[in-house]
Amino acid sequence: DDDPLQLARLYEKLEERDIALGQCEQICRLEQTRDALSKELLGDHHGALKLYAELMNTEESEGFESCEVLPTEVEKKQWETGYINCVRGLLAWTNLKTNIEADFDRIDEIWDFATHGKSRLQHYMRALVGLTTKPSTEGPELVAWVDDCWSNETLADRRHVLETEFGIETSLALLLDQHKDPAMAKELLKREKDRFLSIWSDNIGPVVKRDQLRRLHRVIELDEYVRVVVDNVDGAHDLISAWSERIPSHGDDDKDSWDFVLTNRISLCTRLKQVCNLSQSVKHAINASIAKLYLSMAKVALAQTSTTVAEPYLDQALKWDRSDLSTLHYSLGKVKLLMAQSGDATLTTKAQLSILQDANDVLSAEETLLMSSSTFDCAKYHSLWGQLLGRMLEMQEKAGVRGISVESVTEKFSQALKLTEADVSCRSLAPKVLFKLAMFCDRTADRDKDMPECGSPVVWMYIDSMLRAMALGAAKASQ
Repeated sequence: DDDPLQLARLYEKLEERDIALGQCEQICRLEQTRDALSKELLGDHHGALKLYAELMNTEESEGFESCEVLPTEVEKKQWETGYINCVRGLLAWTNLKTNIEADFDRIDEIWDFATHGKSRLQHYMRALVGLTTKPSTEGPELVAWVDDCWSNETLADRRHVLETEFGIETSLALLLDQHKDPAMAKELLKREKDRFLSIWSDNIGPVVKRDQLRRLHRVIELDEYVRVVVDNVDGAHDLISAWSERIPSHGDDDKDSWDFVLTNRISLCTRLKQVCNLSQSVKHAINASIAKLYLSMAKVALAQTSTTVAEPYLDQALKWDRSDLSTLHYSLGKVKLLMAQSGDATLTTKAQLSILQDANDVLSAEETLLMSSSTFDCAKYHSLWGQLLGRMLEMQEKAGVRGISVESVTEKFSQALKLTEADVSCRSLAPKVLFKLAMFCDRTADRDKDMPECGSPVVWMYIDSMLRAMALGAAKASQ
């Protein structure tokens, strides 16, 4: 029974999360556990989180005692692992912190590693780091947590753990503490760099190398911050400019690996505004940089089909900087469209229509901003709006209500095509728009029970669009 779990852990280390979940499913007895795993795999962290919480609550109240099928011990471990993965994916740090604290009569018991191991402390420190981005009149809880161990001589053993095993998190806490000299973090960061060199010099495998490089990334950015506020080697503007270009690639990077970087940057940038006399242009550059990182994280999440994760990232990007509304609103509309098209069996027609209407409102609100957008962005925008309205039409027909017309859908696609014809830089979009239009016409024709034998305008539009898409090299159209 343990073999699939060992394989799952291996694949999880390799960030092959889908294969890891598949291995776990082999040893799950309860259908509810398999449902939770499936939702997590599909990126529905909200749904998976709810199921994991229900399973753990049932176990705590001994609700499985009367069941014919009992969960395995491996399965129970997966509930907690899955719960934490979903919480991290949703950036729900308060939930994670509260959940861990509920396991102890006093949170100090978390230091009893002989009884509880160190995983609880690792997750708790992650939650505290995540919460440093939340405004608080009393300051970040991470600062108080570290200060208790740092200043109390009777807790030297805890301070040793923080210095040796949580050097990056402790450095962040020291830099955010207004009563501590930022130079105190320099020694910890130096140790982290020495630690990296020591591990790197050994004969280590690719997984360990990747993990160490990710740690080094965080160390470097903390060190860059120290150089600005302590040594004043580089100016704040240069630092923010460098960070603004250092963003994840949605094709190559994993969202989880950037969560720490995102949290650190937000916390450090907020502190930078407090300790340095910054110009308005630098403050604006900071906000734009954070928004850009959030937007990049959303694109990574979308590439991994995590639509429920991408949407809050986009919401945060809008809060930090509204100067690039066209890109942000376009992306937000796309997220909502993908959510409605996800095929989630739990989503009713009414619920899908509600999501689609929200997305339609987003795109409608942006229409006046298109004057300042590029022709390429405008073409993408109208194509997306055509897809959105097409989906709404299908859902309305299914619900037996009227609203969107076929003509209003094809008009959006036509507007996109006119833009691709008017600007050479947009020509690459044309085959994609034509194929999307053809597929809409095909679905519409299939639903038309009163079509004459000679066909209808929508059928002829399908034929025309598909042939033009093929002529322009659309691979999907040829297939």
